[in-house]
Amino acid sequence: MNYFIVDAFTDKPFGGNPAGVVLLDSDSFPKEDLMLKIAAELRYSETAFVRHDGYTAHVRDFAPLYDIPEESATGTANASLTYYLQQNGYLGTEAECAFIQGEAMGRPSVIATRINPDGDIFVGGTAAIVAEGSFFYIFAEDFQPQS
Repeated sequence: MNYFIVDAFTDKPFGGNPAGVVLLDSDSFPKEDLMLKIAAELRYSETAFVRHDGYTAHVRDFAPLYDIPEESATGTANASLTYYLQQNGYLGTEAECAFIQGEAMGRPSVIATRINPDGDIFVGGTAAIVAEGSFFYIFAEDFQPQS
């Protein structure tokens, strides 16, 4: 199991957004308590655990420094992973990826990323409407700037 500290959204070390990336040697994830310990040891707000099934990668993301046990979808970690994969020759200079995350939580998510030849990374996905509503009594004074 290898780990990396990557700086996303930059082309220079010590810039951008740092994140931990752990590449797993097998198709299964380690036990959750071990992943939490590894993420805490790396000391980055987001640490992605990556395995290879059908998608670019199956990932899990823990942010113990912010008391977030696990995230079901994390754009910054997957953008960082896209950049890492491209910089290390796993992707072409222009590529699209699909990462699946949140499976262990019962909230599977697919995060789509695209990296351009200039290094710009775009993150997106689909959405499902689960609620809809209307506000009937909104007054202009409710939108005045606060001092």
